[in-house]
Amino acid sequence: QSRLLASLKKGIDSSLRGKIWMFLSKSFESYKRSKNSNNSYQSLLERTNPEAEELISRDIHRTFLNHKRKEMFPVDSDKLYRVLKGYSIIDPEIGYCQGTNTIVGTILQCIGKEEFCFWTFHNMMKENNWRDFFIQKTPKLFRMVKVIKENIKTRLKDLYDYFISIKFDDYLDIIFSQLFLTLFTYNCPLELSFRII
Repeated sequence: QSRLLASLKKGIDSSLRGKIWMFLSKSFESYKRSKNSNNSYQSLLERTNPEAEELISRDIHRTFLNHKRKEMFPVDSDKLYRVLKGYSIIDPEIGYCQGTNTIVGTILQCIGKEEFCFWTFHNMMKENNWRDFFIQKTPKLFRMVKVIKENIKTRLKDLYDYFISIKFDDYLDIIFSQLFLTLFTYNCPLELSFRII
């Protein structure tokens, strides 16, 4: 048990992380199933979603806006664009939403091949129900923010009381929204984002 705990604290070796994400998300199975179907990655890219494509084009440059981070971890904007476009085609209800660009950009850092990145992201959204953050009325976002607020209220009562006293408690929704909508990939150091994902 102590060995497992030490390994968890150390984290996954960066050379294995992408493969482990693919294994856990079952992206290779999805890739194989889709190979000869209408939903193969290549066939998705042949279709168009003009509204989503325009939004993606505008947002690409905002991915990893932090200049220091951009120098250290360059994002291939062409790959990023194609993965986001492919997702907007396969899941038209979600299409493209702000925040998904940094999630996909982070996944691309570990899984260099864009098609596997696409299926990893797709399965995270579908199998792990992360898409509920992005559907209309964002039900999962409200659930998660409520859980965080309840935890602050019960575990950090003094802090919560202080927020109430300065009428700041309503702003907690805003503070945590961006963190959840980007799965902590926008504001956190990349290594921490990897661990969270």
